[in-house]
Amino acid sequence: MVWRVMVLDGAARPCIVFIFSLSPLLKSGTPETNCFLHRWTVSGFILLGVTVATVLTGLLLKFTLVRGAGRLHHKMLTYLTSLPVIHFESTPPCTILNTFSADSRIVDQILPTTLELLLSVFINFCSYLSIYLSICIQLHRLQNLSKLPLFNHFSEILSGLRTIRAYRVQYWFTGYVTHAIDVFNVVFIYIYAMNRWLAVRLDILGCLIMFTASLGSLALSVNNGGNGTLVGLCLLYVIMAPIYLNMIARHMSELDNNVCSLERVIEYASETPPSIDPPDCIDIHETWPDMGDIQFRHIALNYDPEQSPVVAFCGHAGSGRSSLILSLFKMIHVHEGKIFINNQDISVVPSYILRSRLSIIPHDPIMFDGTVRFNLDPEGKYRDPEIWEALNAVQLKRTVQELPHKLETAVLYEGKEFSVGQRQLFCFARAYMRDSKIVIVEQEHTNDDALMEETIQELIQTVFRDSTVLVTLHHLTHLHNYHRVMVLDQGKIIEFDTAEHLLANENSMLSALVREGQQRRSNKVLITVS
Repeated sequence: MVWRVMVLDGAARPCIVFIFSLSPLLKSGTPETNCFLHRWTVSGFILLGVTVATVLTGLLLKFTLVRGAGRLHHKMLTYLTSLPVIHFESTPPCTILNTFSADSRIVDQILPTTLELLLSVFINFCSYLSIYLSICIQLHRLQNLSKLPLFNHFSEILSGLRTIRAYRVQYWFTGYVTHAIDVFNVVFIYIYAMNRWLAVRLDILGCLIMFTASLGSLALSVNNGGNGTLVGLCLLYVIMAPIYLNMIARHMSELDNNVCSLERVIEYASETPPSIDPPDCIDIHETWPDMGDIQFRHIALNYDPEQSPVVAFCGHAGSGRSSLILSLFKMIHVHEGKIFINNQDISVVPSYILRSRLSIIPHDPIMFDGTVRFNLDPEGKYRDPEIWEALNAVQLKRTVQELPHKLETAVLYEGKEFSVGQRQLFCFARAYMRDSKIVIVEQEHTNDDALMEETIQELIQTVFRDSTVLVTLHHLTHLHNYHRVMVLDQGKIIEFDTAEHLLANENSMLSALVREGQQRRSNKVLITVS
């Protein structure tokens, strides 16, 4: 199963038959050349044929394996991006990162080279290898399993380093890490011992082969008057037997051990992702949604589609703001009620279509490695005039024009050369180019850049005036800019009205939240002054 996915999916079967047919011819080419050294023409043609066959075999094998590895990576990435959010909450990030980094590196680089070397020296030999492999494969699996607690613990320590130092419990964490390293080293010692066990037996086997071949050659030469040249040539190749035996054992061992990584990659690539969508999904018109009408039935949220409202969500931490937004993108499962967009129940809309028609401006957006153009238009759908129009609309045109290579400027790690507000503006530019009728904006947790906050408010009121904009508030400022304010508490809608009506009632929850925010800002000022 493993090699069928890796090899047969990588190339047509005639290529594989051709590779295996040429392998024995390549091995027989070198002895034939030595036998015909006195005939330069024959020897030259043999060497030319061996050279051409070697190049063809190497290219076909590399093409087959690299293409197979590429298809595996594509299937694995497709599966991962189709998983629901709950999968990432139950699966350690190190496990996923290890599959996409270490395991993928082995599949892409080490496996093709090892397989190529193994094919070039393959000989049927020695039952020791089966004993060695059956034990060593399990040891390598144990080694990989013993890595995970170690790496997870390192990650936890780095994220909580200040807390550990504050409570002065470094000794406890040091002891835990030391124990994890000991467990890892025990497995490594067993692997090293198995390697020595196999090497000793292969050396003995190679010596026996050399001894037997030497006796046979000597008997042939003395008793039967054998050709001394051929006997010497035979002994020359027999001397290489121990080296070839060790090479084969090492490459087969590496191959079988690295197959563990290939198995983990195939688990992702061949697994059918759990469907977020029901089986009765319908075909959606490419212009949907052409209006920003959103309805939460039995959750009670309904707008007039002609008004294109701007709605703010606010509430204490854990009130349900994020859950409401996630439910719009079908990132979490809605157990009761239905959500309608343009009178269409989104539960029967395929997830990839739904998410492609909505736009979200996260509070801490991340830009990907690549160019500015790639971050604005990753699918290459838009022309330069459209991209510059979007940048001008969100007030980023001058910023991009001042970059060394403008749209082709490389973006550094996570776009750290841009401020959080500028990265949000890039998200607004993408939403503008897509002409999204529903835009979700997450306000920054910190409110340090007042000018950028004013810019974003201006964009919402002007550029996206024909779209429905949902804003999750962390700071209760600019409330007058929103058509409606929704106050949530413990997953329930407590209040839903204009800010003016809610603030006019001193007993409303919105008024209480505003007073709490003013008190926090006052305390912050007092602490700064003192």
